[in-house]
Amino acid sequence: TKVKKINGSEIITINLPGVKSLDDIEIKKLEQSIEVKAFCDGKVYFTLIPIKPHSRIVGRRFEKGILTLEVRG
Repeated sequence: TKVKKINGSEIITINLPGVKSLDDIEIKKLEQSIEVKAFCDGKVYFTLIPIKPHSRIVGRRFEKGILTLEVRG
């Protein structure tokens, strides 16, 4: 997982090899973190990403095995 700060947003990229589509990914916004679970071929990827309180996910994209989330606080 990589996090970059650009123009007041945090851009989070997560490599998920083998995951086919955004339908195979669960993204859950919690109070101070984002929980990501991804499923493929009997595997489960899981990560918990800390974020500032009251932040929100304003964008999500999945291309070529990479999930990109844009978060603003």
